[in-house]
Amino acid sequence: MPTGYTGPIKDSIGFKDFVMLCARAMGACVMMRDEPITVKVPERFEPSKYSEERAKEAQQEIDEVKGMSDDVAEEKAKEDYDKRIGYIASVISERTDLLQKYTNMLRMVKVWQPPTEDHIGLKDFMIEQIESSIKFDCDTSYYLEKHPIWLSGRQWKEQRLAELYRNLDSYLVENIKEINRTEARNIWLKQLRESLPG
Repeated sequence: MPTGYTGPIKDSIGFKDFVMLCARAMGACVMMRDEPITVKVPERFEPSKYSEERAKEAQQEIDEVKGMSDDVAEEKAKEDYDKRIGYIASVISERTDLLQKYTNMLRMVKVWQPPTEDHIGLKDFMIEQIESSIKFDCDTSYYLEKHPIWLSGRQWKEQRLAELYRNLDSYLVENIKEINRTEARNIWLKQLRESLPG
């Protein structure tokens, strides 16, 4: 039975086209792996703009925060604090609700009598799954202990700028890596195409 790559041989695909079709499964073209077979490998790949755009956004926000008045920074600090308090309350509520659901199901599983000895493993498995999920999905201790700190406007600006500069550095480094990866992919493609007959 032909694969997605060998199927076109039946339709007399040429060697060059077959090579380029199979190249889609290799590292340089791996991002095309899930695209339809009819999509041709481009002459050149272009680097993703994601990190470049995030870096521009981070720089823009840095400029905004730097130019922010103390009053606006105080408002932002309060908004951020309120948002963190709301998030913590939401997580605690969701996890508490989930704990109740898990506990109810665990209670039902524990009182259930397996029909045969062969079904005891199923009951044990269900109990283990629920208890494991309770441990990992329902723990609220971090959120109960980790209260957000109220920051002054100046403290908020310092903290926000430090975060934005870290993000900016990360995006700039990732953008350089993306450009280098893309160039390596393009060199691989060029070498492949040059190796193919006429």
